[in-house]
Amino acid sequence: MKSSLLLIACFALTATAKEFKIELEAVPGEDQVFFLDLASTGADSSTFRLTDPEGKEIPFSFDFRIVRPAVAGKYQKPVDGYYSKDTAPASENRFLQPGWLSFKKTGAKKYFLTFLDGARETLPRPNPSVRAWWIEIMRDPELKSMKYIGYPKNSAKALSGGGIEFTRPIQFWMRGTTADSRINGRRILSLMRCEGDFTFYSIRLKSAVRKNGSAIACYFKPVPGEVIDLCAEGIIGQENTIKPNTYFAGVEYVKGLSRIYSFRVQLPPSEHSIGIKLKSDVFNRDEKVDFESFGTGYENIVPFESGGIKGARVGVWTGKPTVKYSLNDAGGKKVKSGTGMQFKLDSVKAGRYQLETELLLDDISVGKKCFPVIVQEKPF
Repeated sequence: MKSSLLLIACFALTATAKEFKIELEAVPGEDQVFFLDLASTGADSSTFRLTDPEGKEIPFSFDFRIVRPAVAGKYQKPVDGYYSKDTAPASENRFLQPGWLSFKKTGAKKYFLTFLDGARETLPRPNPSVRAWWIEIMRDPELKSMKYIGYPKNSAKALSGGGIEFTRPIQFWMRGTTADSRINGRRILSLMRCEGDFTFYSIRLKSAVRKNGSAIACYFKPVPGEVIDLCAEGIIGQENTIKPNTYFAGVEYVKGLSRIYSFRVQLPPSEHSIGIKLKSDVFNRDEKVDFESFGTGYENIVPFESGGIKGARVGVWTGKPTVKYSLNDAGGKKVKSGTGMQFKLDSVKAGRYQLETELLLDDISVGKKCFPVIVQEKPF
């Protein structure tokens, strides 16, 4: 009887689960990286399936995004690795958000991610073999081993479930990271889960913001008897030389027994803008409309929406720009359409229109935008 009830309950849960399908347009380069805002979906990551248009499954990595949430109406301190820090009880899990999806390009122009909802928590599915290099640069973020940590003799020990307990300053070796010359100039976000009696840690890369400072130099006040998450953000300078036998980070001002349970570091791209713009939104009849592209050649985060899920594509778009356009009247009827960096408003009546555009770089779609425009009679 109990078995029958269990089967009925499982069937009911399966029957009510909603299926999602997200279309992912490929980005330039081998690494394919997408942010998917799944915080409110109850996405069950165990059901994730990534395929190409032929249905072939693609290996992927799904990882948490480290984020410092902005508070509406609250002044945001400058991102300098010193003032730009926040703490919260670890139980709130405030600074981890699902998530980054990354994989290697197989040659397809589009990929599809399907999954079911119904999970209490969307869990990561890390796969370092296909993960984009900057999503997690710590080789052992859960601190399962102490081989990448330096400490005075008899002052530290490993915790059974992962983590380290210590009574004196500790250091994290550079060889315990995947850092190389690509780190220079990037944003850096670190997240340390800890407790105890220490008040400072730093990531010893040169800062792009603070002269002679570290990319992260974080003073904080621990909460006695409480495990906290400490999140800090900075910008790395351009002149860092990576040497395996140097220290990447250090914990100092240790006054008593302390523990670190995990230490994560991400180097996400800065949010540059990319797209097209018009010189004006008012044109004369028979005038030429010129498109101008901007933001190419930089690593960009380009928003998109598919299958009811908002997200962003990460990539460096280069190449020859062109624009697919459609000029529609107030009723939605197409008046002119084509492809190019300009077109002429010949035979277009005066009035208000919607100009739908899609920017292509070497025939790769970057993004779409709709411009409200006015066409007027030529002034005398």
